[in-house]
Amino acid sequence: MTAAPDTSVAELARAVADELKALRRHQRYRGEFLRRDLGLLGTGRRLYGRC
Repeated sequence: MTAAPDTSVAELARAVADELKALRRHQRYRGEFLRRDLGLLGTGRRLYGRC
C-alpha cells in the first residue's frame, strides 16, 4: 500500500484496517480444503512431510 504525502492519519488508518480485514478472510484456510484444491484427496499423497 502506498500513501500520498497529503493522506490524513484517519484515511491511512481506514485503508490499513480495510486491507487487514480482507487479508484475515484467508487466514484460516482449512487443511482439507487445501488438500481438495490441490487435488490430493484420495491419492494417498500428503500435503507435507514424507511420501
